[in-house]
Amino acid sequence: MYNDGALPNVFLLGSSGWSAEAAARLGLAYSFAGFFNPQGAFGITQKYMLNFRSTDKSYGHKEPKLILGLAVFAHETDHLAIKFSAPMQYFYKQARMKGILGDTLLSEKDAVKALEGSTLMERVVNPADLPQFIVGKAETVAQELRIIKSAFGAEEVMIRMMSSDHTSKLKSLELLTKCLQD
Repeated sequence: MYNDGALPNVFLLGSSGWSAEAAARLGLAYSFAGFFNPQGAFGITQKYMLNFRSTDKSYGHKEPKLILGLAVFAHETDHLAIKFSAPMQYFYKQARMKGILGDTLLSEKDAVKALEGSTLMERVVNPADLPQFIVGKAETVAQELRIIKSAFGAEEVMIRMMSSDHTSKLKSLELLTKCLQD
């Protein structure tokens, strides 16, 4: 809770330089949608932190408050995590290459087949250079999320895990929660 609980906490949600600048000027907490713009995430969020203007307004804050939203797919093994992420990877590939935004996700099996072996599992080498998806064994992903959170100065990391396989989604969240609590 960022305020005394009398009012709801107000965050500006965005993925651009404009939204970061607006949040900073107004003294608002900022929730950055890194799953839409991982390439710009570090620079944009750091500008928010550096340009933040403290305010006494009831909706604002004395210090910057950052939540970083990331596309995360974790599982018991790297192989299962890649398979779990395949429908979303295919969705993004279609959007990038053909401008097609479908209204449903393929099954894991169909997405793996459609991607023809081009699924991605990039490790976070430099937290300032985020991959589109953070995919892997839960322990590895949890380590990477801790590093990213620290590098960004984020108070929280919000996980965006789009999947029509609710059983795998719950399993992934359970595994990540356990690893992040250890």
